[in-house]
Amino acid sequence: MLKAVLYDWGGLNVWLFHRVNQWHAPFWDALMRLGTALGNHANFPVYLALAVLAGLLLTVRANLHAGHEAAGRLAMAWLGVLAVFSLGYLVDGGLIVWLKPWLDFPRPLLALPPGSVVVVGRPEYYHSLPSGHSAFAVLVAASLWPVLDKRWRAAAVAFVF
Repeated sequence: MLKAVLYDWGGLNVWLFHRVNQWHAPFWDALMRLGTALGNHANFPVYLALAVLAGLLLTVRANLHAGHEAAGRLAMAWLGVLAVFSLGYLVDGGLIVWLKPWLDFPRPLLALPPGSVVVVGRPEYYHSLPSGHSAFAVLVAASLWPVLDKRWRAAAVAFVF
């Protein structure tokens, strides 16, 4: 029952996987590898440092152009981003580490018929759900959401996708 709800979606998951898995060209394969690399939990220190730097630069800019009060509000917003991202990283990582072996869903190479899956990168067979890469990408986007304008929010949604 759990597999049917979380994994199969009445066959939609397999259908969707095959639609995405059939997109192969050097550009698409490189884009898939890039997405995997960007969604890696190991990037947390880099993203945290970038968020600190962006927060500092934007707060200093706001102080110069809009005054102390606006800069103070922006600084508090960025502190919130950093807190949510840091705490979320700990919770997200802990949940993923606990849930993957507990749910123990196979990856497509093991779950689908032989020869029906094209692998880009290293083959993996176990612990497909929940996706650590997807969870981390959502954490990055959700943490930054309060300080992003429309253009950057569209970029955050693209990053998650």
